Amino acid sequence: MTKQQKGLRTIPALSKPTGKMRKNKRPPFGIGNLKPPRQQVVVFLTIICVMTLSCVRRQGETLIDSALHHEENREFSEAIYDYEKAFKTSANKGEVLVAAQKIQELSFLHTKDYKKAVYYLNYYIANIGSFHESMDALKRKAYIEHKILNLYDTAIATYYRLLNSRRLTPVDEQQVRLEVARCLYAINQLDQAQQEIIALLQKPTTEATRLTALLLQATIYQAAGNTKRALEMMDAAAKMPDLNEEQIKDVAMNRSILFEHEERYADALAALETLKNPGAPVEQKKEQLRRLAKFQRSRRR
Repeated sequence: MTKQQKGLRTIPALSKPTGKMRKNKRPPFGIGNLKPPRQQVVVFLTIICVMTLSCVRRQGETLIDSALHHEENREFSEAIYDYEKAFKTSANKGEVLVAAQKIQELSFLHTKDYKKAVYYLNYYIANIGSFHESMDALKRKAYIEHKILNLYDTAIATYYRLLNSRRLTPVDEQQVRLEVARCLYAINQLDQAQQEIIALLQKPTTEATRLTALLLQATIYQAAGNTKRALEMMDAAAKMPDLNEEQIKDVAMNRSILFEHEERYADALAALETLKNPGAPVEQKKEQLRRLAKFQRSRRR
């Protein structure tokens, strides 16, 4: 009789473990799964990282505070030194931006290190979120490049960035176009300079802007050897209504210079004779032109 027949329960034989079953699964990574020495190392490194970041932040704050203290005492070179150190070492983007803004401002206004001002203006413009602040920074950058460093090509590029923003007021746009024309004139790009002035004069402008544009246009025509067109621009400027005394003097002086350049000394003198209160320098110039006109007449006899 079998065991089943006797009513006994049989126990199935256990299968032999395979190699795959013997291999333990790798536990998930975590500090709790590391052995005690490794746990200590990981915890130690984590603490070091946190302390380092904290120290860098405190160092940045300390340098900014130190720089502000120097600035209050008008120690501008020392202030710039601390701001630059904060700019290079601070992990806080806001502090870096403050440092860049301060460096360009102090370099421009006080230490007159204009190349450094432009360098930090470039960073400030690229990272500042405010449109108005970036526009102000671009205007300062263009001014330094154009009026101080004579970097006309770079200044033109900066001026075009302002124009391409399409957010300038009409008055600001007119002023920027005038500055672009001046830069183009400075690098002898006379045709392009004329195009900028033509584009400006096609739109409504203030009387002061129109007068400045006509005088500049006359200068460009003269540089191109077209004295006739230059004098036409001067005549158009002279006929503008409501010119104040300073503007009338400016037009008369420019017309006189053009006539003198053409050796038309009598006409140059006549242009200055229209001034009511010319002042001593103009009176000296008039006397010089009288002698030249007299000598010219004697040569023609």
